Amino acid sequence: LVIASVPFSALAEASGPVEGVEYVVWDGTEPPPRGEIELVVLDYRNARMTLDRLDELPELAVVQTQTAGVDGIAELMPDGVLLANARGVHDDATAELALGLTLASLRGIDEAVRSHGHWGRSRERRSLADSHVAVLGYGSIGRALASRLLACRAVVTAVASAPRQDDLVGRVVSAADVDWAAQHVVVVVLPLTDATRHVVDAAFLARLPDGHPLWSAPGVIITPHVAGGTTAMLPRMAALLRDQLTRYVAGDPLRNLV
Repeated sequence: LVIASVPFSALAEASGPVEGVEYVVWDGTEPPPRGEIELVVLDYRNARMTLDRLDELPELAVVQTQTAGVDGIAELMPDGVLLANARGVHDDATAELALGLTLASLRGIDEAVRSHGHWGRSRERRSLADSHVAVLGYGSIGRALASRLLACRAVVTAVASAPRQDDLVGRVVSAADVDWAAQHVVVVVLPLTDATRHVVDAAFLARLPDGHPLWSAPGVIITPHVAGGTTAMLPRMAALLRDQLTRYVAGDPLRNLV
């Protein structure tokens, strides 16, 4: 019997029973309820509580995140423990937010709201239709966004670390091949790696204190990191977990191994 821990009971309920698996609820705030836990699902918002207790699980074999990114997690894995991320779980929700922010910025929704009904003569706005949009970081989230942009009749340039053919956009190019001056919109969905680290650096962030003009600048909309926290997350995470547990019990390769 495989013991798998989940941070809240709703995830186990949504995943449903898997033959050969017993769920326990554990979010890391207390000692683990079963020492023989083999697979741990980390909490979405506070994974560190569980990570700090992994050495209390002598039978641990797999850690499953609920995030696509694993920075700050991968380096804390005990020797011999597999780490799997949640690639694919947040694609739809993140792409929705990126599309919404793009439309809001292009169409001046931020300015309309801030004007509180005191609107002057409207100027011509750029439509997303026919606009050139570069998706910098064409992974699963970038692809989900590109499909939505194409539906809005945008001209999409997909950018990744190496050129390749793609059935959605035709050709994925490298950053060196992009005419950046011709882009009306650039969406950055890069993973955090040694190659992408500091693309947004301390000097950039230092320019965003309270009261900075960027907060109220026309055409600028700033949100917190909220793309994944939607009703779309639980069913997609549950489907991933069920598949992972089925594979683990059968001895088959797991998905999304880091």
